[in-house]
Amino acid sequence: MTQALLMANFEAAVEVCLHNNKMAEAIILAIAGGPELLTRTQKRFFQTNKSNLGRLISSLVTRDFDYIIRTCDLENWKEALAVALTYAKAEEFAGLCGKEKGCELSIRVKNIVPSIYINTPSTM
Repeated sequence: MTQALLMANFEAAVEVCLHNNKMAEAIILAIAGGPELLTRTQKRFFQTNKSNLGRLISSLVTRDFDYIIRTCDLENWKEALAVALTYAKAEEFAGLCGKEKGCELSIRVKNIVPSIYINTPSTM
């Protein structure tokens, strides 16, 4: 590890960290090693971390908002909407949360809370 760091061989240093299950160190070194190394290191981290929090972090980092919208507990639909509002680009938002046919969050929420749709312009 020391030799890899002294030689600025971040890829080798990251590999040593990953081999020793030192994910925080691997991510920090990958940042120093550049965007390609960081992307590869993140991908490996997400492959090994399958917890709910790990999947949420992966979805945010990889911009997989569709996963969040499709899998969120509907009791937390407002939080899922907040994720889309905060992180999604304008052109992504309508497909994630809009009221038009086929928009995932809209369909899911409408099935459990139909009253929020009663006096909307599309139903008048």
